[in-house]
Amino acid sequence: MQPSKCLITLCTDPSKDPSTKSILSHHFNHQLHVLLPTGLYHLISQSLHSSPALATLPAFQRLQMPLGAILESDFWNTYIKKGNVLLVSKGQLDADNIFTLNDGILRMSLDNEAYERAGLQGRQAKFANQPGLMKRRRFLVELNLRSPNYMTGSKQFLKLQHACSTVFPTPQTFLFADLDPKPQDSLQTPVEVLSQVPSRGATPQVSILDNVRVPSFISPHDAVPQGGGNSEEANYHREVWRDWAMEVYEYMALLLMPEGKPADRVRAADEIDPYLSTYVVGDQEDEEAGVGSVTRISFSGLLGKEWVLMLWKEVRKRIAELEDEETRKRAWVSMTVHGLENVPVGWKEVERGGLGRSGDGYTIVDLPQQGGQLLYELVGGQEDYS
Repeated sequence: MQPSKCLITLCTDPSKDPSTKSILSHHFNHQLHVLLPTGLYHLISQSLHSSPALATLPAFQRLQMPLGAILESDFWNTYIKKGNVLLVSKGQLDADNIFTLNDGILRMSLDNEAYERAGLQGRQAKFANQPGLMKRRRFLVELNLRSPNYMTGSKQFLKLQHACSTVFPTPQTFLFADLDPKPQDSLQTPVEVLSQVPSRGATPQVSILDNVRVPSFISPHDAVPQGGGNSEEANYHREVWRDWAMEVYEYMALLLMPEGKPADRVRAADEIDPYLSTYVVGDQEDEEAGVGSVTRISFSGLLGKEWVLMLWKEVRKRIAELEDEETRKRAWVSMTVHGLENVPVGWKEVERGGLGRSGDGYTIVDLPQQGGQLLYELVGGQEDYS
């Protein structure tokens, strides 16, 4: 198995935004954190919280139903043929039968017995299979339910319906999110499986992290991500830049510890013995580093990619609209998103296995002083992309 990777992209061209493509390639998101200086947050908070992204927060439901419920006429016509939803079953990838639905595509990660009994067309899974023809354990089935082949009453529809009723009849837990929500009372036929289950909203949780060390986010002099030839000096400058980029990523992670509290190592009052920990925020050459306050805005639930992109654009827009030019130049902001791990197809529609999972995580950092944008994308050891 390949080791997990962190892919780093630096974009200094204001006309380009690599983060948009990355955000839209991650479908199943369950945690989102925005970090920015508290002073900056106070300047944009009022307009941000009244923005379209936060005026209507995403919601999800925890359903108990058999897979075949999605083929019932009310669910089928409302959410598959016309709407757009996220649906993912509870389970462990490569150990349980997993079902996901997004953009009208139903994906099934099945063990050998379930696959043979279902009789659906699929392929051998890239991961979690032992060598040898007789030792195949996992299969992946992908069905485009919006295809004309799956019209109600068609041969393919009836075949799927039969598989659901005979092979997957047991109710199981699903997470469901309607990405184009409509009030239940506005529907011609209310969806019964949803009408009796309360929705849970992704209410923002705001935490103020006071008295923390804050780096300048400015890369060391002469450090470059690429180019410069193959000389020892050029290799050194590239290595220095990579170390700096990972320090930025590590710093963001230390601010996102559980319970809304930062790690002790980034607190201004931290006086740990250097023999126990050598970590420091920034370095001796970072003259702009200091002590300040950082605000953390967190969301959790089942978050659609379109909403994530809208929120990120709203945050950046509010910062760009600030009147004080010096404040805009010194502003920095980051967004970290964690995806669900137990889905058979991850970011960029690549197949994945249950070992070495990264959870489809990524972090975007807008750097101050026109330093550009850093994008960190995590790739698990069992992802076809790697």
